[in-house]
Amino acid sequence: MKKINLLKEKIFFLLLLTFQVIVSQNNNGSIDVMGDIAIIAVNRISTPSSQSDYAFVLLDDCLAGTKIYFDDDDWTGSAFSSLTGEGVSEWTNNTNKTLGAGTVIRVNFANNNGTTSTTNIGITNEINGGFNLAAGDQLYAYLGAERAPTVFLSFWGETNAINGSETAVLTGTKLSNGGLDLTNGTTARVTANIGYYNGSTDCNGSISDCAAMINGGTIVSGSFTWPTGVKTAFKGSALPNKFFGTTNTNWSTATNWGYKTVPSASDHVRILNVTNNPVINSSTSGVSNNILVDASSTLTINAGGSLTISGNLTQNGTFNILSNASTNGSLIVQGTSTGNVSYLRHVSTNWHLIGAPVEGQSINSLSGEVETNGNNFAIAPYLNSTTSLLRWNYYTTNAGTNDIASSGNFLAAKGYTFKKKTVAGTVTFTGTINTEDQPISITDGGDNPSGNRWNLVANPYTAALNATNAADATNNFLKVNIDAGNLDPTKAGLYLWTGATPYDVKSVDDAAFYIAPGQAFFVHAPDGGGTSVSFTEAMQSHQTGNIFLKNTTSYPEIILNLSGGKSKSLTKIRYIQGKTTGLDVGSDVGTFTGTGKSNFEVYSHLVNSKFEDDFAIQALPNSNFEEMIVPIGVSAKSGQEISFSAALSNLPVGLSVFLEDKENNTLTELSDADRNYSIALNKDLNGTGRFYIHTTSNALSIDNNDDLQNINIYTINTSTLRITGLSVEKNEIVIFNMLGKQVFSTSFIANNVKDINLLNLSAGIYFVQLQNNSGKLTKKIILE
Repeated sequence: MKKINLLKEKIFFLLLLTFQVIVSQNNNGSIDVMGDIAIIAVNRISTPSSQSDYAFVLLDDCLAGTKIYFDDDDWTGSAFSSLTGEGVSEWTNNTNKTLGAGTVIRVNFANNNGTTSTTNIGITNEINGGFNLAAGDQLYAYLGAERAPTVFLSFWGETNAINGSETAVLTGTKLSNGGLDLTNGTTARVTANIGYYNGSTDCNGSISDCAAMINGGTIVSGSFTWPTGVKTAFKGSALPNKFFGTTNTNWSTATNWGYKTVPSASDHVRILNVTNNPVINSSTSGVSNNILVDASSTLTINAGGSLTISGNLTQNGTFNILSNASTNGSLIVQGTSTGNVSYLRHVSTNWHLIGAPVEGQSINSLSGEVETNGNNFAIAPYLNSTTSLLRWNYYTTNAGTNDIASSGNFLAAKGYTFKKKTVAGTVTFTGTINTEDQPISITDGGDNPSGNRWNLVANPYTAALNATNAADATNNFLKVNIDAGNLDPTKAGLYLWTGATPYDVKSVDDAAFYIAPGQAFFVHAPDGGGTSVSFTEAMQSHQTGNIFLKNTTSYPEIILNLSGGKSKSLTKIRYIQGKTTGLDVGSDVGTFTGTGKSNFEVYSHLVNSKFEDDFAIQALPNSNFEEMIVPIGVSAKSGQEISFSAALSNLPVGLSVFLEDKENNTLTELSDADRNYSIALNKDLNGTGRFYIHTTSNALSIDNNDDLQNINIYTINTSTLRITGLSVEKNEIVIFNMLGKQVFSTSFIANNVKDINLLNLSAGIYFVQLQNNSGKLTKKIILE
């Protein structure tokens, strides 16, 4: 029996301790228990009129209409010693708003002869004359009514514990509420001095920890000039900046917040269950330290808005991130995260390559969102270990071979093809957010036609990722994975589906490019596979506008376009300092072949390299332009008419671009947007050897004038040039070598035929340009 009784006593003691914690600070959004405020200053100045001042900090929220009484009489254990002779100062929250925890109330001239005192927030009246503070005095704060406390909140002053002649005590201050009495160093400050608290304003941990820090902290003793030295606000995880929605739902409206300021990056934030739930609107960049979202409350980031949480996210309610057709919301959590977040990604009814920006989203739960075709749902992962017709492994009904009911969740950083049904709109991905680096294995599925090395991966974060050097010189997807050797050296780029063929190819040198949350793209594994691409937290970036291209490039670039009927293709040639005529990994990027070799395509081969790969992007040095002749490859079917044109940017002044067609013995300038070169194909094209790009500061060729069509230029032996079809007028001849350098010039007047001696020219290929009043004509000759 003794053991049983002892056990009962232990249980009772634990229950008592639990009850004492409960009746102490309970963080329930109102000033209602001991320790919900702390007195932080008591002052008295003789002039003027023996002025008495005090200040206190709210350690819980203070509802509109709350009254707190400050009494300078002695509490003797069950009552105040005298109903007369001492005074009572009554403070009221008359703002019609809830005041947030951490707010400091400063009362100046509290003993203003029964009239209203000067108070920074709320209103204070001396309701019982005789309120005078001084060293050795007492100041009790309580709820209830004048001299009739129901809850003691805080204390500053002298008790008989330090002065035996005093009648003031802290015992009995728990009243009938249970728990503990006011206690020195936790909910009370026992001191014979007036002065002000001079410690930290960072209140972390619990409200109890905060109260103990204040009541046990150092003070500056003695009278002082009011309110010099008095703290103006307290912050920290124990006293978060709470969203009350007093004015509206706008995160950026200061009056909605408990601190009456919009959260800073150091502020801890709590989202309460209120009528006006907070919304981070477009173009708003919200910041915070920790964020707690209460149960039944909602936090929303609108499309175009962003939020950076430098601490931790605790999500117990609803957290939505929205997007629309042109922009997206963005969230970065630099600490840890618990609870689910919903990312509402906008998609059209076209095909998209997507991934989940959160973890835990069921694939099957989206089956009602996508198109169907027989047993197939329009959602599929990409398989690289099979033939091209089977590489999109569509999920099916249970009548098919890839039952969507057994598909599980979207895998982190894995890409899928997806086609929404009916109308454009948002698709909701709900789950926990990634707050760690996220690698994903990429594989070599074999050689065509039975497989390939293409892998479909996706941004696993709720924010965009830096993709290129211009987006971030260090923390970008391509640089990180190129430096680690994770990608095929000849195809170390991003390959993005934009809704139309061909795929958009990005190199590390591209203009600032960002991968949208949940956006999927192809990468090419090294021969043999065995690597993983890395998505890192440090790559994250808030890009809430048009995230794909933020600025143009500064290097010289030629975009060579090929068109034929409805088919289009392009290849890019760039001139960048530090690049070579050989392979520059990440700068020279091969073409996309993940859906098979294209029947209509233009590409280049490296100027000087053992590689025979087809390149969508080639980077060359930004010097000696005339010495670099770029082989151009074409894939096109017989019977087509194809047309070349070029878009040029940042080329040196005076530098022209020419397309050489060796088969037709022509050289066509493409320097202007309205210039093109068109031919009808009488056989299939598939490779290089016919077309070349030349860059030169001299005019190698212009469109030949029809008036010169009867003129012929050719060699009659190894050193003689013959021109026929001439009329009697002045003619000028200029000859250029293959590098565009002028090597010969002359002028003459002749009728019909003119022979020109070229003994000083060595064997090789030259371009002869004739100009007269009828125009210009350029022809290629070969001296053997």
